[in-house]
Amino acid sequence: MPGYQEDDLSVSLKGSRLLIEGKKEEKLEEDNDKWIHRGISQGQFTLQFDLGKNVKIEKADLSSGLLTIAIEYELPEEEKRQTIAIENKDKS
Repeated sequence: MPGYQEDDLSVSLKGSRLLIEGKKEEKLEEDNDKWIHRGISQGQFTLQFDLGKNVKIEKADLSSGLLTIAIEYELPEEEKRQTIAIENKDKS
């Protein structure tokens, strides 16, 4: 996210959908540069990712223009592996 600061970005989780939104006011400079394409370096954008069920956003970090989002998958208790003790009735 080059050119964006933490205050320009929003990271949220709605259900299983990760939303990354950015809004940056475009500062018009009075120079003679002519742009053919400026990408998302200015203005507003929304990115959406379907992450599936049982996810949790741990943290988000913006460093040197790179947005890193730590995502943890939480396995529900009823889906976790259970160890069952084996009894030997012959040893009674």
